[in-house]
Amino acid sequence: MQKEVVLASIIGPIYLVYGLSVFLYAKQWKKIPSWIDRDHFAFFPLAMICLIFGLILVNAYNIWEWNPYVIITLTGWAILAKSVFYFLAPGSWTKAVLQWKILAHIGYYYFAGAVVAILGGSLIYCGYFVK
Repeated sequence: MQKEVVLASIIGPIYLVYGLSVFLYAKQWKKIPSWIDRDHFAFFPLAMICLIFGLILVNAYNIWEWNPYVIITLTGWAILAKSVFYFLAPGSWTKAVLQWKILAHIGYYYFAGAVVAILGGSLIYCGYFVK
């Protein structure tokens, strides 16, 4: 089995579950930025896990071809960039990002959840049904 198919079979269900969770429980997800803003350092263990996972993805699949598997490449680089930003940016920058007005709108969470769930569904299709 090709590694992009294996990665799509793993990342697809993660995206689908995550997207559905954000979509179905948008009000609860909307509380997370304020939680991170209150306790900035409590997020460090998750940021470390994201840094490791991003590095693994970038090293496992870093192919920039226009196909459905480019989602894997973009995921790896996005996770890596986000975790590097979290570790290297001053706390004031992180707090400024958490204050973005878009994070206060519930529609953002519905939209983001739907997009991530659709991406997960497409990866599931590519990972499990396309031979």
